[in-house]
Amino acid sequence: MDSSDEAYKKHDLEYERIKNMDILGDVNKVQKQKIMKADKELVNDLEKLNDDPSKWQNPPKEKDIKDAKNYKDAAEALFIIKNYVRK
Repeated sequence: MDSSDEAYKKHDLEYERIKNMDILGDVNKVQKQKIMKADKELVNDLEKLNDDPSKWQNPPKEKDIKDAKNYKDAAEALFIIKNYVRK
C-alpha cells in the first residue's frame, strides 16, 4: 500500500463511520458537513505528498508510479470541485 492508498483508505473509513453514526436532528445536514470535512482532509493529505510518487514515504511500485500520480491529481481535483459545488 502506497502513501496515497493510505489517504484513500482513511477517507473511505471516515465515510463508513459517518454513514453508520447515530445523529440527532437533521441527519442529512450533519452527514453532509462531516463528509465535506472528510473530503477536505483527503485533499490535504494528498497535497502533502510530493509530486513525484517515488519520493513518498511509502512509494508505489515502479510500474505504478505514473498511475499513482495521475490518480492522486484526479482525486484532488474531484474532491475540490465536489466541495466547491456543494457549498
